[in-house]
Amino acid sequence: MNPNKEPYSIGEAAKLIGSTVKTIRYYDEIELLQPSNHTEGGHRLYTTQDLWQLELITTLRYLNFSIPDIRKLMSGELAVAQALDLQILKPWKPRSAR
Repeated sequence: MNPNKEPYSIGEAAKLIGSTVKTIRYYDEIELLQPSNHTEGGHRLYTTQDLWQLELITTLRYLNFSIPDIRKLMSGELAVAQALDLQILKPWKPRSAR
């Protein structure tokens, strides 16, 4: 797979960022990140910019940020410094306990 090729299918995007197709579809369904384009057949197509945003979402989820907080960060409603402060103040929960 050529990492400089664009656009990327959902499968290629998932593989490049180390996620799953199911997770990326979920982000589209909840309108956290929608693909930049679709094929004539309706398949999702992602740009390099989309991949950067998906990578950011994946990293923030790994750091236990909630979907609402990620949405606020991505929209600019919540500053990064403010989000980090809120995250530090949250009690830690293992991923399996959520």
